[in-house]
Amino acid sequence: MSRVRGGMVIYAVTRTILNVVRAVDTIVWGLIVIVWVGLGSFAGVIALTIHSVAALGKLFSEEIEHIDPGPVEAVTATGANWIQTIRHAVIPQIVPSFLAYSLLRWDINMRSATVIGFVAGGGIGFFVVETVRMGGYQHMPQPSGRWCGHYHRGLHQREMAGKHPERPAPKG
Repeated sequence: MSRVRGGMVIYAVTRTILNVVRAVDTIVWGLIVIVWVGLGSFAGVIALTIHSVAALGKLFSEEIEHIDPGPVEAVTATGANWIQTIRHAVIPQIVPSFLAYSLLRWDINMRSATVIGFVAGGGIGFFVVETVRMGGYQHMPQPSGRWCGHYHRGLHQREMAGKHPERPAPKG
C-alpha cells in the first residue's frame, strides 16, 4: 500500500465497500436486482455474484495481507524484480487458500440458489413458491422431492414415447 500514491485511502474505501456489500443478505440483493433487471434467473445470478465478490474480496485480501514475509525477503535478496517476487514468493503462498475459499463459496452459492428461487430466480425455489401459492403447505417439507417427481415423471413419459433424454430417438 505504501508503494501506491493514496494506497491507504484506496484500501480503506475498498474494504468499506466490500463490508457494506457483504453485510446485505443475498435475498435482499435478489430483491434489489429484480427491480433493476426484472424477474428471472438472471436476477438470481447477479445477486449471488454481488454477494460472492464481496465475500471473496474480503477473504482474498486477508489472505494476501497475512502471507509469510520470509519467502518474499529471500526472493528479493536474490535480485528478483517486483513481478518475479510476486510469481515466486507470493502466489505459491496464496493459491491453496484461494482454491479453498473459491470451493467454499461455490458450495455456499449452491445452497443459496434455492433461496434466490424465492425471489423468482428460478430453480427449486420456484417450486416452493408455486406450492405455497397453490395452498399446498402440507407438501412444503419436501419441495425437492416434488421437483424430482416432476423430473422423473418427465423421463418416464419420454421413455414410454420411445424418446430417451440423452439419446435421440432411433430413426425409422
